[in-house]
Amino acid sequence: MASTARTLFEAKGWAQTTIRGVAREARVSVPTVYAVYAVYESQEGPGRRLQAEDQG
Repeated sequence: MASTARTLFEAKGWAQTTIRGVAREARVSVPTVYAVYAVYESQEGPGRRLQAEDQG
């Protein structure tokens, strides 16, 4: 899901990328996107998951 979000951010920009669009492209539900990123944000802080994947 993170790679899908990153691809959309790069293609459309931050402001034009939506949760619904990420969910559609990743083939998951909108609540799944919120659930997954809520856990990462609460444990690691905003954006840490995407940074970690870039380095890994």
